[in-house]
Amino acid sequence: MEPFYYAQINDDQICYAVTQTAGLITQADMIPVTSYDTSLLGKIWTDGEWLDPPPIVIAPAPDYIAF
Repeated sequence: MEPFYYAQINDDQICYAVTQTAGLITQADMIPVTSYDTSLLGKIWTDGEWLDPPPIVIAPAPDYIAF
C-alpha cells in the first residue's frame, strides 16, 4: 500500500505540519502533497499554490540619549 502525504494548514492558511498517513484524508485543512516535503513548513497555501511568507521586518531600536 502506498502512503499518502498531506500538508496541514492553520486558519491563516500557513503550513504547520507535514503528515504521512496510510489512508486517504479529505479535510479542508489537509492539503495533499506528493512527498514528505518539510520545505512547505511556514509557507502559505493560496489559490492552489504554495507561497513564501512575507519577510519579517524588524524596526530599528530608537536612539536614546542618557541624561
